[in-house]
Amino acid sequence: MLVGAFALTASAFFGMGAQIVASDVKMVKCGLAGHKITFTDGDFKSALCISDFDSLTITKIPTSLEGTLLLGGRRVGEGKEIKRKNLGGLIFVPASKSVKECSFAFKVDGGSEIECVIKFTDK
Repeated sequence: MLVGAFALTASAFFGMGAQIVASDVKMVKCGLAGHKITFTDGDFKSALCISDFDSLTITKIPTSLEGTLLLGGRRVGEGKEIKRKNLGGLIFVPASKSVKECSFAFKVDGGSEIECVIKFTDK
């Protein structure tokens, strides 16, 4: 008989060690120098080894010298919450072809901050 239902966060289920592990987790996305990088919800699910999430919140953005993070053509700022279903509209446009690496950070469903490193190659 089911008396009640509840959800556990990773830290509640695994203890405080989950927060320490989260500090070592990085998502990496690669692309060709000078070209935009597009994201999907699958990128985040795969990188974080999670099956589902509701939203993520951008906590740090790249500098303007590195490029611009856009959602549906509009600039994304720190604190912006993005629903999972809208992640297909998230892109990063590098400021120039000379940008080789940059990053932004986010939290999934209010959890620990995770860094997304964007790397550009010439080939």
